[in-house]
Amino acid sequence: MKSWMKITLLILVIFICVGTFYYMTFSRLLESSPPVVKDSYLQLDIFGEIPERETSDPLTKIFAGDIPTLEGIQQCIRKAKEDASIKGIIIRPISLSCGWAKLDEMKQALRSFKESGKPIYAYLEMATNKEYYLSLEGQMIFGPPANILIVNGLVARGYYLKGTLDKIGIEADFLAVGKYKSAPNLLTRDDMPPEDREVTTAILDDYYARYLEAISASRNLEKKTVKKLTDYGIYYLKNAYENHLIDTLMYYNEFQDYLKSKDNKKPRFVSYSRYKKVPFPKVKQEIKDQIALIYCVGDIVSGLGEAYSEEGIMIGEGMANTIRKAAEDNQVKALVLRIDSPGGSGSAADMIWQEVKLAKTKKPVIVSMSDVAASGGYYIGMAADSIYAQSGSLVGSIGVFSGKLSFKEFYKKIGINKVEIPRGTNANLFSEIQKFDNNQRKILLENIEYFYQTFVTKVAEGRHMTYEQVDQLAQGRVWTGAQALENGLIDRIGGLFDAVNAAKKMAGIPIESYVKLKIYPREKSFLQKILSEGLTVTDIIYDKIVPAPVKKYVYGFLYFKDFEPLMMMPMYLDIQ
Repeated sequence: MKSWMKITLLILVIFICVGTFYYMTFSRLLESSPPVVKDSYLQLDIFGEIPERETSDPLTKIFAGDIPTLEGIQQCIRKAKEDASIKGIIIRPISLSCGWAKLDEMKQALRSFKESGKPIYAYLEMATNKEYYLSLEGQMIFGPPANILIVNGLVARGYYLKGTLDKIGIEADFLAVGKYKSAPNLLTRDDMPPEDREVTTAILDDYYARYLEAISASRNLEKKTVKKLTDYGIYYLKNAYENHLIDTLMYYNEFQDYLKSKDNKKPRFVSYSRYKKVPFPKVKQEIKDQIALIYCVGDIVSGLGEAYSEEGIMIGEGMANTIRKAAEDNQVKALVLRIDSPGGSGSAADMIWQEVKLAKTKKPVIVSMSDVAASGGYYIGMAADSIYAQSGSLVGSIGVFSGKLSFKEFYKKIGINKVEIPRGTNANLFSEIQKFDNNQRKILLENIEYFYQTFVTKVAEGRHMTYEQVDQLAQGRVWTGAQALENGLIDRIGGLFDAVNAAKKMAGIPIESYVKLKIYPREKSFLQKILSEGLTVTDIIYDKIVPAPVKKYVYGFLYFKDFEPLMMMPMYLDIQ
């Protein structure tokens, strides 16, 4: 190592050590901080992508801060429902980029909170469809007059890159099995084909109908009035108030004065970052039983190692080992798989499926689907005893594709002349300087057809349907959770805690009894990521260049093997 590299590394190590020391010190101080003052309001600032789980790595918390997660938000809401010190909840949604299923999950938790009789207030700043959809759970929606509310209906956006690839001399050569298996279209098309448009339209219609219904029910407006309001779309909050889309106009300090006059005392607020550290109200019974909560998040890739290597990457062998470990744990009475994955490697998904099937012979296995559990993401959960999803979850996409990119013209453009001398008819099958010939195309198609038939057969086995029934629902088509319930691809509409209750019931644990959730898999720490992988070009591409709506679908392509049969949902499905 050069001198400057050694000095840089030393500074980095010192910085990490000092940061960890201060974090651990202040964490202990916070843990011993006084309890929440009586009649406090829980303030939930909800923003961004809303990751599934809380991180336990102190260095990640130091560098990233307290990012709201679905697990943390739900725990805070459930805790506040039982906490006599919490008088109500204030939600402040802003710049939400999560999927609609996560919104449904948070709305479900807020509806449960209302059973306590405590109020929910929703404060809007610059709000769009998703922020407003979540705020509809508030008994009072308010915001300052000059802020803007955009409730202009929903739009599905497509991303097609063939034109870009043509300009730089790269040609995509892919084959797919399934009429609607459109994932390769991202690379092979420059427009939306009829099959993509058919599926997207059906999903968009389902989302839009439930969106209008939610506004109509919450605001006590006729559907034709809601339709007219959303067709106009953009309102200053003053206009939104006049059209009954919100309840009142207040700046946040005025809202605090309102609470003061209402409660006859100065309001106190507790933040998400503080309240999530507050323990649940003391349980009067001994907690004996454990349920494994296994997070299956990200693109599925083949390879060796732990369940996760990078953010957004799920390794088949590691996740299979994690499921086996949970199934063999004598203290664990049931398994709940929380899936948020658009799929990926077919062989890696099959490895995970096999462990789920084996685990089911030992103890109950329940699946809870988040925003996306499609293609390989659906494959890994289809053998479970029962499958839960939200109405807005994206599931199905039962189909397979494979292929490669030809860089022949790109190499010419940059002055590279690559020469290959093959021995064997298909020795150049993996060549990146030519497309498949007819014989190679036939061989590849036979392989992915086999994977497709295997996929459909295993779905039929897991869902107790015939091959023909599944084949009609398959063909690579994506369904919403509401549609999947009707056609039999899932069992129930519900969230994570509904799945946990189902697991308790199947394990013979009384519903009213408390259980400990044993979280899998173990996270790789920030320091481990730095030392083992460092900052790579792929990190920069993923974080800075790739558009947010397609991040979770693109990153896996950096890890897929040549001609690997892929079970990946379409990449164009971005509904805002």
